[in-house]
Amino acid sequence: MRTPALQRLRLFMPLLAAGIAFTGLPALAQTSTTSAVVGTVHSSTGQPVAGAAVNLRGVTVQYATTDAQGHFTFSSVTPGVYQLVVSKAGFLQYIASIATATGTTTAIDVALTAASFTSLRTIAHAETNAPGHVQINESTASISIVPSTSFVDQGQLQVMHVLNEIPGIIVYQANGTNNGADQFAPQTIQIRGALPYETESLIDGHATPLSLTGTFDPSLISPYMLQNVEVVKGPGSMPTEINYAIGGTVNFITLEPTLEPHATIATGVDSWGGITTAFRATGSLGHNNFLQYAFAYATDGAPGPMQNYPLAGSAVFLSVGYPWYVNGQELVSAPVGVGLAGPKSYSEYIEPIGLERYQEPFYVCCYPFNTDYDSKNELGKLKFNFSQYSSLTISFLGGQDFGHTDNTGVAMANGPIGNLGGTLSSFEPPSWYSGSIPAGTPIPFDLSSYAPGFGSTQQYLYQAEFRTVFGAWSALLRYYDGGNTNYAYFNNPTSSVFAFTGSAWGGGVFCPTGTAFNGAVCNPGGLAPVEESFNGQLATFEALDATDQSLTNNHQRGESLDLDHPFNNGSNLQLSVDRTGQSGYEFVNIPTSGEPPYYSFAPGTSQVSTTEALRFTFFAAPNVQAEFADYALEYSSHFTDNGGGIVAGTGPANWQNSTRSYNAPRVAFTWQPNDNTSWRAAAGSSIAPPYLSLLSSPGSLPLEFVNGVPNDGYYESLNNGQIAPETAIGVDIGVDHRFRQSMFVSLDGYLTDLRNMYLTQSRLINQNYYPTSCSSVGYAVGQCPLYGISAENLGHARYEGLEAQFGDAPAQGLGFVLRGDLMRAYAYDIPQGFYCDNVPASQCTPYHYDTNLGILPNVNFPSSGVGFETVNGSAVPYAMGYGELNWRTADGSMYRVGVTYYGNNNAFSEPPFAVVSASIREQIGSHLAIVVSADNLNGAYSQLYANQFGGIPTPLAPECVGKYGTALWGAYGDACTALIALGAAPRSDASVTSQLGPTSAENYGPTTFRVQLIQQIGGSNL
Repeated sequence: MRTPALQRLRLFMPLLAAGIAFTGLPALAQTSTTSAVVGTVHSSTGQPVAGAAVNLRGVTVQYATTDAQGHFTFSSVTPGVYQLVVSKAGFLQYIASIATATGTTTAIDVALTAASFTSLRTIAHAETNAPGHVQINESTASISIVPSTSFVDQGQLQVMHVLNEIPGIIVYQANGTNNGADQFAPQTIQIRGALPYETESLIDGHATPLSLTGTFDPSLISPYMLQNVEVVKGPGSMPTEINYAIGGTVNFITLEPTLEPHATIATGVDSWGGITTAFRATGSLGHNNFLQYAFAYATDGAPGPMQNYPLAGSAVFLSVGYPWYVNGQELVSAPVGVGLAGPKSYSEYIEPIGLERYQEPFYVCCYPFNTDYDSKNELGKLKFNFSQYSSLTISFLGGQDFGHTDNTGVAMANGPIGNLGGTLSSFEPPSWYSGSIPAGTPIPFDLSSYAPGFGSTQQYLYQAEFRTVFGAWSALLRYYDGGNTNYAYFNNPTSSVFAFTGSAWGGGVFCPTGTAFNGAVCNPGGLAPVEESFNGQLATFEALDATDQSLTNNHQRGESLDLDHPFNNGSNLQLSVDRTGQSGYEFVNIPTSGEPPYYSFAPGTSQVSTTEALRFTFFAAPNVQAEFADYALEYSSHFTDNGGGIVAGTGPANWQNSTRSYNAPRVAFTWQPNDNTSWRAAAGSSIAPPYLSLLSSPGSLPLEFVNGVPNDGYYESLNNGQIAPETAIGVDIGVDHRFRQSMFVSLDGYLTDLRNMYLTQSRLINQNYYPTSCSSVGYAVGQCPLYGISAENLGHARYEGLEAQFGDAPAQGLGFVLRGDLMRAYAYDIPQGFYCDNVPASQCTPYHYDTNLGILPNVNFPSSGVGFETVNGSAVPYAMGYGELNWRTADGSMYRVGVTYYGNNNAFSEPPFAVVSASIREQIGSHLAIVVSADNLNGAYSQLYANQFGGIPTPLAPECVGKYGTALWGAYGDACTALIALGAAPRSDASVTSQLGPTSAENYGPTTFRVQLIQQIGGSNL
């Protein structure tokens, strides 16, 4: 039986043979050749490479082979522009553009790069260390390379802000009201508007330990662990595998060994008391550099800017789940009331925000917030050079961080909600209270005050890569094993007692000290509870069994085989197989909810992706190189629809399997008419398989949409293990041009069409769901509906845009760079029925709209929020940009000022704004430098916390607004949809109204200054 790859290879062989024959035609005879090209080819370890094929392609096409010393000569060359192509098994193909003139001899020194999976660049274009000679992109893809020095020179301890300076890339604090002032906040990456799970993140060229939601958090990688970062966009990229690379790929390349010993020691402080340290060492040992090494270690301890920031915040959890004691007395009754927003403005927002208001019986001051953060990163890499053709590289990369999750999520609602007036949470003491804080005083609603949360993340990655040569073929073998563990807990996991102290106002009903409430009286003694009030006295609040915990574990491992055959005419054939397996689980224990512990993601769920690739590179003309790739992708999923039977009452374990396949061809061309210009064009397919959390349902009991409001409805997550992959077709056209040696311009235009987009859909399962929690508060059958939530292939989207870069990078003196992009990312051609999950598509009208309301046709994906559904990601801005002025001196000092622009519809859900940064790198002698940097000098959105509901509202699809039903449910819109679904006709006073969805106004974070001292030993590896 032939495998799919062998079948494709058999079909492709005639084209391959024709390409080899075409590109191998002998050079036409010339009447005059009056120049010469000579050179030497050696490996990166300095050894001469014998038997390398050397092609000179331009006005004529000539061939040569290096001798035992690596020398080659072309003695009769017609003057003109040529490409020098050097090929040898075990090395990347080398291409350099050269120009020859009559009567001259051009000397070329060629250093071949050993073949490796590490970089996504499959061709090593000539690079020069000549000062002021800027490099341009000569590949088939849009590529940006960020060296580790860029992070150091800008004083950045994480990669986010520097990557945001690249056109087409968006790195932001993950949506969910994260605090931009806190380094512990998780981050996500998007390229060209594609969603986070549609953006591939790699480490050293292979898949990273992704989260269960298909995203990678780059905050765990210290820039001190990196050699550089590759950002590769568009279908012109043809690596070993392309899973999730809808928009492109970010490849974090870890520190590489060197031949000569280098070391760096760095230490620094910031304006908030943070301390960083880092150590890097590279070099080699033994005969012919047998052992090369790279080691790095970095720490970052960051108290952060909040500095015991005091807040009299929300304490709604006082009414939830378990007994509370105040100064030793059991709190019998202090209910958190739920009020209604005024009917005058209900149509501006959908529930629950704007519908419900929290009325709190206690005002407690004050909770001290801190943005504590601590991280450690370590890297060890050893490379054994058995010969210039065979080597083994093994490495370990680790990262750990710890922080306060209550600070990460500090997002307050302490002002009016849009045009509704008033605040979401206010002080409403009992009737017998008489104190200095008046009733109605706003209380910042943040769900973090008095509720300390902590989190820790550990990530590890083991890698091994073997390289060898047999005959005309080179072989690469790779194995990697990695994972991450996220542990989050509320309060202290070693103690079941949760306590906090503050000055209290308000009151409640208490049992006397030493007694406990039994449902009627306080025992012992049968005493009646008593009413008490507070007016600024210190009070200690305590609760038992108040430790909420969650543990997420994810494991990933894979292996790859790549066979590479270079041909003497510059063509190259690659065959590869890549296999990646992922599994994980998430365990949740929330006693404060009154629910038993459960697995929100069942252990045993797994997925295996296999990619068979065939790639062929050849010259279609002397200065036109063509690349073709065909990817056969298959993934197998193992999933459950009842949590694997782990939760009591869900029945015996029910596991299923599914297998899907997809074929993704790609083709690309580069044309280099001269040494300073490179055109590129590419087209091809890409795929985003379903990530793990789409596959399995937890099998848990239904949960309330809003705790304490049972008639708002219940929901349960449903399984969708048979979901189809997202697939896309994309094109990219671009050009890079260099002039005056140090100046450059780069342009790219792209369009990607996506099918089978994953969108969350809710559906009514049971209108008459009637759990105990509903009946216990007096609601009738039909007032507490049950919904199911699942991801479906509901739509398709388009990503399109323009990217541009222009700059001057002289070796010394004044330089500048301007970068920017115009970006579109939107759903289009929305089918009938898209907004309805309660009636057939043919009956779907705005009277029935109830799902996907935040997705509007031809409108960039908006910020997500509470109470409405949109795409899985953050907002995609219509424009982003970066501008910089810099000055470089002969001794290596550098001075820069940069401005990053975040355009309309940005991920912060704020109006367009710019952030100013600046840095100075001053060389103090030849081996010591000081770096002084400042971020957000202009104080853009510099507050210490986000505003939960203060962002620019998201326009929603027009929805029915009815004026009947229960007070907390139908009066503000839901009943209209629900009753129509049950066959009722809309009343005459029902209307269809365009609504707005509330979003969180994210904060960038305050102005921050950093100072670092960098000591170089034996040279620099930064």
